[in-house]
Amino acid sequence: MQFAVCPECRGNGSRVNPAIDGNGITADEFAEMTYDDPEFPEDYFSGVYDVRCQNCNGERVVPECKTDNCSNPVIRVPWDAEDEPQFFTNCEDHLSDKAAKEMKEYYRYAQEMASERSVGA
Repeated sequence: MQFAVCPECRGNGSRVNPAIDGNGITADEFAEMTYDDPEFPEDYFSGVYDVRCQNCNGERVVPECKTDNCSNPVIRVPWDAEDEPQFFTNCEDHLSDKAAKEMKEYYRYAQEMASERSVGA
């Protein structure tokens, strides 16, 4: 099996906690956080808020597409945190129709479960 650098953490094995900047931080938000905590910029850039990458589980690499001459990472199925990461055998460009359909069904299911959890179901 071949591996590719994890696209989520770019091979670092960790990334900033999505709870801190999951949707990005605007300049105004960054300034506000800095006003509230003057040490925030130093902490942010030094890795204080980093967590292990959920995509590669800190391994820094993910399986590579099995299609010849393709070095794209395969699609990771984002199961719950307690489960081991699950991967398709191809990148998004080379998924079979069946695998693409399964991926769409899984994401629809995951969104439904997240919605139910958000309302306490």
